[in-house]
Formats: sequence, structure tokens, C-alpha cells
Amino acid sequence: MARVAIEYSPALLQTGGVGRSVREMTAALLHSAKHAYTLMTSGLPAPHFPPNLHVPRRNIPLPDRLLTRLWHRAGVAFPAALFTRGFDLFFATNFALPPLPRGMRTAVFVHDLTYLHAAEAAVPSLIAYLSSVVPRAVTTADVVVVNSLSTKRDLVSAYDVDPQRIHPVQFGVGAQFGPIEAELARRTAARYGLGGSPFVFAVGTLQPRKNYSRLIEAVAILRHSGQDVQLAIAGPEGWMMDDLRRDAESASSQFVRLLGKVPDSDLPALYNAALCFAMPSLYEGYGLPVLEAMACGAPVVTSNVSSLPEAAGGAALLVDPRDVSALADALGQLMTNPELRAGLSARGLERVHGLTWARTAVDLEAAFDFALANPRA
Repeated sequence: MARVAIEYSPALLQTGGVGRSVREMTAALLHSAKHAYTLMTSGLPAPHFPPNLHVPRRNIPLPDRLLTRLWHRAGVAFPAALFTRGFDLFFATNFALPPLPRGMRTAVFVHDLTYLHAAEAAVPSLIAYLSSVVPRAVTTADVVVVNSLSTKRDLVSAYDVDPQRIHPVQFGVGAQFGPIEAELARRTAARYGLGGSPFVFAVGTLQPRKNYSRLIEAVAILRHSGQDVQLAIAGPEGWMMDDLRRDAESASSQFVRLLGKVPDSDLPALYNAALCFAMPSLYEGYGLPVLEAMACGAPVVTSNVSSLPEAAGGAALLVDPRDVSALADALGQLMTNPELRAGLSARGLERVHGLTWARTAVDLEAAFDFALANPRA
């Protein structure tokens, strides 16, 4: 049994997909208990842990900004070397590896390469940071973990990483995501002002990469053709939101409801209540909401780029995310064709069958074992 430190700050501090996936992966690893895990955080004061999370932990009592300067600009190992002493492997869950003691095995999770493939949708400071830390991490880590074959191909192409050192893991779907009683779904939707008209549902941080402005245009086309349909978007505020906010608040877009950050406990009901789920992103490292929607029986429309066809697994309508007419046509087909909706719903449920976070933990442990057995020279 190896002693493994898991970088856990993203799980506590991030509300988007990275935080969600780190929470789920960590919970599955702790349940597996193949190795001895300790959760590593940083911050002053220390981040607040959920009261039911009883596991060994260590906190570096320094502000995150200071650690970023020390580790990724100055290359100073202190205090990472001090606080990771005694571990066999460090699992960096959020793109970057701190300087660590010689001989410690390392695994780094790269969630996507948005800063390369959809740079117009990222803030310049984030592009500069990731452009610095990711190449260093993927060329020094003993193993690189990704959540799709698409991201693996992108890493090989961009940084000439040895493919044998890149280990894709299959994301799971939580047990809470599944078909529920129609009345419960209807009541939950009504609490968000989604009673009456059918609605297209989208989930994700409000930012340009999610392509929400084109999704609003596509739903507007349906409404202009006489379809009574709304659009509901669940997600926290992100960055570069001016265009989206203008589009959502315009006089012609009163059918758009920005729900804000929706509690995880309400998401299954909203997926169930929706006419369909749409994720027309310009780029994704994976696209976990596609699987969650399928698990709830929602027909899915998503993009034909990056990892999204891989996530969809042949159980969704795929469109060019920059083609508003194609997106509107796909949504229109689902509006008017109940047989198509039923067929996609059935295929989606089949697609996600057996996809669990326990399986993700097995994939992760295989990556850790590779790193422990095959250190870089």
C-alpha cells in the first residue's frame, strides 16, 4: 500500500467542473482504500472541509497566491517539500505540479487544453498561467491523467508527451442521477420558474466556451417558427460574460432563464423535467453533464468537436457548435419528434450503464501504480 497525497483544494474552492470531478474522484479513491490517502490543501485560514469527510489531511498555511509565485515562478520547493514528506506519490489534481522532493512519484491531472484550442474563451492571465505550468507538469510527471482520448491526443500533439505516460480515466455518473417521478421533476422545475412551457436545459459555468449565446440564438429561431419553448441555464457566473448577459436580458430573449448555481441535489430533477439537454461547447476536456443528462433519460444535443462525441458515445445528436442553424434544427427535431426523443433517451441510458466513480477510482489507481513502477529517469 502506497502513501498518496491528493491535492484537494480545487474540490473545496472551485464550483465548476474541475471542483466537481476532484470531489467525486477523491471520494471514490477513499472508498476503495487501495492506498493510504491524505488530502493536501493550502490557504490561510485553512479551507473548510465538509463535516462528514473524516480522512487524514495536511494544510500548507500560506496564501495560494504566494504559493503560486514560489512554486511556478520562482521554482522554490519550500514548503511543498516539507509538507509532502513521507509520501510515495503526489497526485496534482489541477493542471500544475509544485516542485517536490527528488524521488517522489508524481501524477498530474490535465482536465483540458482550452487555453490552446479555445483561447478566445479564456482570460489572458489564465492562458499565461496554464501555458507556463502545463508543459512543465506533463513533461516531468511520472504519469499524466486525462479524462478523454481527445485530451490525450491534444497533449501528444502539443507537447510530444510519451503516450504511454498518459492514462485516460473514464468519468462516472453519481447514483443520484437517474429517472425520477414526473411530478417531483415538475415541482422542482416550477420552483425555478419553469412551469408550463417545455424547456431546453444547459449546465455549466457562464463563460464563452460554453457557447450559450449561440444556444440562445438557436432557441430564438425555434420560437420565431412558432415553437413554445424556454431555455434554462444552470451555472455560476464565470468570466467574459458581457455578451451573454446582454443576449439573455434583451427584450427578445425573455424566454431565457439564468438559474445561477443550482444545488447538486436539484440537478437530477431538472434533467428529468427538461425537453432535452444541450451542451454546444466550443471545446471540452470531457463533458460530464452529457452523461448526467443521459442517466436521467434526457435526450442530448452536443457538439461534434473535441471530447464531446467521445462522451456522447453515439447516443446524442451532434452539431457544429458554431452553426446556429444546425443547432436550431437539432433542437427542433427533438421538439417535434417524440419517437426521436424516446430513442435518444433509451440510447443514453444504455450509454451510461456501468459508468460509476468506483470504476474511475480503479482507472486512477492503475495510473498511480504505473507511476510508482515506472518513474522517469
